Formats: sequence, C-alpha cells, structure tokens
Amino acid sequence: MRFAGKLSPEDFWRRRAAGDERVRVAAHLLPLYGIAGWDGPLMTGGWQWSDGELESAGLSHGTPNESSLQVVTTSGDPARIAHTLRMTGELVLEGRNLDPPALRLERVTDVEPYLAGRSAYIRRLRGED
Repeated sequence: MRFAGKLSPEDFWRRRAAGDERVRVAAHLLPLYGIAGWDGPLMTGGWQWSDGELESAGLSHGTPNESSLQVVTTSGDPARIAHTLRMTGELVLEGRNLDPPALRLERVTDVEPYLAGRSAYIRRLRGED
C-alpha cells in the first residue's frame, strides 16, 4: 500500500473507505480472532481475496513498528502465509517481539475498532492527525 503519491487526500481516503467497506461486508465469512485482554493499538492486518472470495483475514495487535501480533484466519493452506511463528489448523499467528503461545485468543465479531485503528495509524503516518 502506498501512503502518499498522486492521489489527492480525498481520493486516498475514498479508496480507503471502499476497502474498509469490503472488509465489513466480508468479516462474517471467516471466524476472526483477537488477543484476549489486549489494551494496545488494534488495526486490520492483511485481508486477501482470490477470484472474488475471501481467502484470509488478519487482525493486528500493536503497530508494524513496535511489538505486534497478527492473527490470520484462512480458508486455504496456512503454510502459504509467510513468516509464521505457529500454525494451528486454519489459524496463523505472526508476531514481532511477542510470544504467541503465551497469549489467549478470543473470537472477534466487531471489526470496527480494527478499522478505526488502521485509519488512525495511517493518518499519523501521513501527518494528518
């Protein structure tokens, strides 16, 4: 994803809003998991579609520049998701400076805090906060 370029800020955020809506619509298609009791930053992680079908959905805890863990649920082969620390069935945990086995996961049914966190993070990167 490019955070700056030829798009006007309005066009950039319009595209981001369309992507967020795509996540909202698809969020119920795979079970989503988050870290129980997490009180740090939240944001959507990588969401991938193949031939119009949701293939994987990631929810991130932390930010890319600090300790973070992304919980990815996939309908396909979890081995295709690179740099995993632990795989269990169709669930993949990817972390930086955290110990995935020491964490407890819980089902997530509301993606709004993750979408809002991602937008806030991007606004900070763009100097718009």
